[in-house]
Amino acid sequence: MFSNLSQKIYVLLFLFLCSIQLNQSLRCYECLDCEDITCNCTNIIETDSKTSFCTLVRENTPSGFNVEIRHLPRNLSTHYESNPYYISVKEEIRYNASIDQWLSSANTIAFACQTDECNRPDLLKELPVNGLSLMLPSNWLNENLRRKSHGQTSSCYNCPEDEICTQTIYKPDLNKCELEQCKGICILSQTMGKSQSNQYCYESYCVYPENPKPEILIYGIYYIDNQIFDLIESDVSCAGPNCSRLEIFQDIKDKLQKNYNNIKPFLPSNNVKSLSISSIVIFMMIIFQIIFY
Repeated sequence: MFSNLSQKIYVLLFLFLCSIQLNQSLRCYECLDCEDITCNCTNIIETDSKTSFCTLVRENTPSGFNVEIRHLPRNLSTHYESNPYYISVKEEIRYNASIDQWLSSANTIAFACQTDECNRPDLLKELPVNGLSLMLPSNWLNENLRRKSHGQTSSCYNCPEDEICTQTIYKPDLNKCELEQCKGICILSQTMGKSQSNQYCYESYCVYPENPKPEILIYGIYYIDNQIFDLIESDVSCAGPNCSRLEIFQDIKDKLQKNYNNIKPFLPSNNVKSLSISSIVIFMMIIFQIIFY
């Protein structure tokens, strides 16, 4: 038989676990008018933890940068997120002809989390300005994206305006597309869809810009808990001889270089996940009632 104290302890644990399950609120800092990384944000909002998460966002612009501290409903995401605890980046790799070099730059860097007040304003300054410094080997970029001689054409699939989507990565049905010789730039992209079933959508077409520049735009997510990097979207502007080969997306995934050194302030040891304040309050009330009644 359990002692009276043991029974109280088991009841206490049971009620505490129930209180956590019942509590679905999430407290996030939210200031949309921050002017710099020293933003003194004290506004806190409550939202549903099952449908939202907290974020910090830095967007680099030609004239400087913009920052945001906010919550974000999950249904506004353009892709499926397996875990709302991550660093996401939108970066571009471009060829600079004046110095004959490929350069990487970050457009958007975001931190997402889902524990109370995890998007602390003081973490804004820790968002890495250069993102994850995504880069591909220069010899691969030269071979696959640059036109080798004047007048050379690129093999490019010209697909319908609607995206071609499939459940299997790197294997879209290209029967509706025509393989053409493109004298401009071949634009091709692969995007992960919003559904949990991991739908992948593909586009490819030839364009004739006035100043064609080979480049790759990458939207990726690094899931901090699982230490996994997912390619959400790859947009390739290509002038190489065989631009539309589907293996180019597999190459990007396999050869992509990443730098995680600057995200240490967002790792679990530095950004401790805690129980929600409301759960702790409920827990203390239960303790008081069991001990004194």
